Amino acid sequence: MEFSEIKLLLAALKYADLYEREVRAEIPEGFKESFEHQPNFRGWASYHITWDVYEDDPWKCVLREKSQEEEWNETLEEVCPVLTPEGEIVTAEEWNQRSLNNGGESNVQ
Repeated sequence: MEFSEIKLLLAALKYADLYEREVRAEIPEGFKESFEHQPNFRGWASYHITWDVYEDDPWKCVLREKSQEEEWNETLEEVCPVLTPEGEIVTAEEWNQRSLNNGGESNVQ
């Protein structure tokens, strides 16, 4: 089974768990259980948050250091500039630092 197929089925199982729906995809016999019995499995709702699989071994659950959302936010901070209320374009890091220096809260989640 290809890596992309495994990821798609894992996402379908997460969706089914989160929204209490039937999985529309055809799940091979034993597929779900092969992940549920691994020590790093943390529940279907936690897929991409606390655990994931990687291309070098897509059948093995590995714990994540950061959720997929946190990684995405870090990427956006690196590449997306911020337009300040004054019309100035600054990096996200600089804008966050200005907010902290002015007594505000961090804009980074």
